[in-house]
Amino acid sequence: MKDEQDTAGTRIELLPEHRALLKTVVKWANAQPTEDDLRDVPLLDDWMLYMGRGDIAFAAHAVMPNGARSTLLTTRAIIAIDNDLKWAFLEDGYVRLGRRHGDNPELREYMLCAQLNSVPEVQALLKAQTEAAEELLLRCDPGRDYDA
Repeated sequence: MKDEQDTAGTRIELLPEHRALLKTVVKWANAQPTEDDLRDVPLLDDWMLYMGRGDIAFAAHAVMPNGARSTLLTTRAIIAIDNDLKWAFLEDGYVRLGRRHGDNPELREYMLCAQLNSVPEVQALLKAQTEAAEELLLRCDPGRDYDA
């Protein structure tokens, strides 16, 4: 296994957890869930896009399949999001998307961090993220196909 070299020719080790995350991004970037995939996943309610820690996520309340509602949370990074805002694929799996943020005082502090408002803008950033992940993996492992 050859890992990427920086411009000085020094070998850069790609940590296993980073490699696994990059593979997840590439694999699920074009996700198209089935009804079964979405049947028992949490619903994000009163959500908004949140940009923090260098990734794009949701700030929302999660409604679990059993009806339990979480306190306000931020999700793992978004890898793919549906054009119709019915679902998203996060680092840790699918979520369904419920109503988008209205005037929830609990979410106001997150509004200051929210820099993204349009789905096409988010999708363009996610596409660039996926291309960068695939390029890095291919440079570290020439000849491997991570698009499968």
